[in-house]
Amino acid sequence: MPRNAGIIGPLAVAPTISLASGVFGLPGQQHNAGNWPNTDNYFITYLCVAGAGGGAGGGGGAGGYRDASLAIVAGSGSLTVTVGAGGALGANTGINASKGANSVFSTITSEGGGYGAGSPGGYLTTANGGDGGSGGGAAAWDEGGGDGTGGSASAGNAGGGVSDDVALGFNSGGGGGSGAVGTYGTGNNGVNGGATGGVGTSNSITASAVTYAAGGDGYYAAGGGAGTANRGNGGDGHATATHQGNGYAGGSGVVILRMLTSDYSGTTSGSPTVSTSGSDTILVYNSSGTYTA
Repeated sequence: MPRNAGIIGPLAVAPTISLASGVFGLPGQQHNAGNWPNTDNYFITYLCVAGAGGGAGGGGGAGGYRDASLAIVAGSGSLTVTVGAGGALGANTGINASKGANSVFSTITSEGGGYGAGSPGGYLTTANGGDGGSGGGAAAWDEGGGDGTGGSASAGNAGGGVSDDVALGFNSGGGGGSGAVGTYGTGNNGVNGGATGGVGTSNSITASAVTYAAGGDGYYAAGGGAGTANRGNGGDGHATATHQGNGYAGGSGVVILRMLTSDYSGTTSGSPTVSTSGSDTILVYNSSGTYTA
C-alpha cells in the first residue's frame, strides 16, 4: 500500500487555485520577470513663465507665473516644453500692443501676458488693457475709467486703470505683475501720466534669486524699454502728447526644471542649459524643446 510521509492513503494532490484577472501566481511571475511596468516615480520642480504682453500706451501685463512640483513616471516618455514669445509693441495712435504667448511644461500651462492699451486717438477717450496671465494697463486722453483687465487667478494680477482729473492729461496704467496689480495712471498734463507695473516674483530654482514676471510701466513722455527676455516681464508703454509714440515689446518666457541628478534621464531637445547644484540637476529652457522622463 502506498505511503505518503507515513500516512496511509493515496498521494495528496495540491488544490487548484483560481487567480483574479491580472494577478500572477509564482509560475506567472517567473515567466513575466523583466516585463513588469516601470512604476518608479520621481518629482520635477518647475517654473513655467509665459511670454509677456507688449506695451503701447499702457504697460504690458507680465507672463503667467506658475511654480510647483510634478510627479513623473520614469520611462514614461517625452514631456513637452514650450517657451512663449513676448507680445509685439503697439505703434502710433490707438493701436493696441499684442498679447504674449503661452508657455507649457507637460500638463502645465501659463497664459501669456495681456496687451497694453494703445493711446486713444481722440479727446475724452479711454482704451482698456487686455486679459492675460497678468492683465495689460489701460490708456486715456483726458478721461478716467479705463480698465487694466484681469489676470489668471493662479498666475498673475490685473493691470492698472487710469484716473485723470487734469485737463488735457495723457495717462496710462501699469501692466499687472505676478506679485501685484499694476498701479493707476494719474494724468500729468501731457508730461508723464504714467504708472508703475506690478512687481514680479523672486524665485531661486536656479540656485540664485531671480525676479520673474513683472508688469510693464505705463507710458513715459520719454524713456521706457522692452521687457527682459526669458523673464516674462511686460513691455513698457510709451507715448507723447501727440499720441505718436511707440510702446515696447514684452519679454519672452522661460521654463526651468529641477530634479535629483540620480533621477535625471540625460535626454532632452531644444538645447536647454544644464547645470548642477548640490544633488540636483537644473535645466533652463530659453526656447522650446522636450525632456524625456
